[in-house]
Amino acid sequence: MKGLIMNKNLESMRWGEFVVGEIFDFAMRGKRLIERDRVKGNIPYYSASKESNGLTDMIANPLFIAKNKLIISTFCDCYYVEGEFTASDEITIFGNDKLNKHNGLFIARIVKSNASKYAFGYKAFSERLMKQIIMLPIDSKGEPNYKFMESFMRKLEQKHLQKILAYYTHKLESIGGGADFLFVALKLALIILNPLVILSVAKNLAPLVILRKHEVRPKNPMRCFATLNMTKITFVILKSCEARLKNPITKNPYPINLKATISQPSLRVA
Repeated sequence: MKGLIMNKNLESMRWGEFVVGEIFDFAMRGKRLIERDRVKGNIPYYSASKESNGLTDMIANPLFIAKNKLIISTFCDCYYVEGEFTASDEITIFGNDKLNKHNGLFIARIVKSNASKYAFGYKAFSERLMKQIIMLPIDSKGEPNYKFMESFMRKLEQKHLQKILAYYTHKLESIGGGADFLFVALKLALIILNPLVILSVAKNLAPLVILRKHEVRPKNPMRCFATLNMTKITFVILKSCEARLKNPITKNPYPINLKATISQPSLRVA
């Protein structure tokens, strides 16, 4: 029922055509930093990779820093990145003073719907993206309705959060959890709602990957990210206590003490 209501909300809105280059007052192409020249650090470096929403590396020597912007790859993959980041020349970065995490997610889905227009022989370079026409909900003045887009995505976010919370509560209880696990499940759900979470964690936490159907060790425990889509939920936590993974989770799990810089949730507009 909620899904039907949300779709009706979209259908009842007035929509208008906009040229991408005209709705953003900030636009720039990223700068390439080849792998051998990168220094490991804590600033996300994005490229045209299809994995991890384009996150390629974490570096300490960016050629520039952007913050709270939309990124569009040469294959027209589009994401909103919250916080500071940098990007390669395969990425075009857009922004304006009305853009935020939630309306940015809405616009990202609209932009990405044009991906079929681009291919290896016709990539979505900056000059083409600037001329790309997209449809957006409009307000009474015929301008992009940023408030509606934000409200819509907030409601959609809550809908997904409820599903994730229910899933993790059930999963934790099924492997020996109890009342204490509701708190743990809520923490996990709040984090995993976002496909990319750069975590700063306590040193005593073990690397952990939770999939929908089974648990596996991360191949690269130093790459810390989370992914949410229709078939898989992945959550990776950093560092040490390998032995803990060999034992069943008890009713008194070690505390999860972390800070998160959240990027792009993988939520559908329709």
